[in-house]
Amino acid sequence: MAEPFCCERKNAVKPIVKLFDVFSFVLMLSITITVVLQIIGRMVYPLTWTEEFVKINLMWIVYIALMGSFYRDSHVRIDLMDQLRFVPDKAKRVIYFIFYPLAGLVFSFFIIKYTVQLMQRQYELGQVTSILQWPLYLIVVPFVLGGVATFVLFVYRVVTTLAGWFRAK
Repeated sequence: MAEPFCCERKNAVKPIVKLFDVFSFVLMLSITITVVLQIIGRMVYPLTWTEEFVKINLMWIVYIALMGSFYRDSHVRIDLMDQLRFVPDKAKRVIYFIFYPLAGLVFSFFIIKYTVQLMQRQYELGQVTSILQWPLYLIVVPFVLGGVATFVLFVYRVVTTLAGWFRAK
């Protein structure tokens, strides 16, 4: 099979993935520091905001790291096609092209669609978090960013895959 997508030499989405990786690292670092503050605070003075802050950051990490996991093919997927020895490699490539990127496009489209609807509803209702009092519609912005970045990644994959197929012919 072809070399993994993330290992291609010329890759236009690599800088975006690096940026999202740095942002994920910063979020993880903030979680670590906040949890340490929470533990110390239990002995000295309880900090009520730390638990909510950590929960928000965990949600952000999931959606910000989404693109990177798809980019590196390190997400959970079904390996059934890898196990079918009687299916020719050419057929596997077509099936991977149909199911993997197109399923990713549909998945990221629905993330964007429903998160934007959620944001609008939360904005209209003026909902805020219980302790930090942050507007809930701002909390889900990384969900949209992760969905858009993942959508762009899969569009790029489809275009580069098709271009590679046409160049090979």
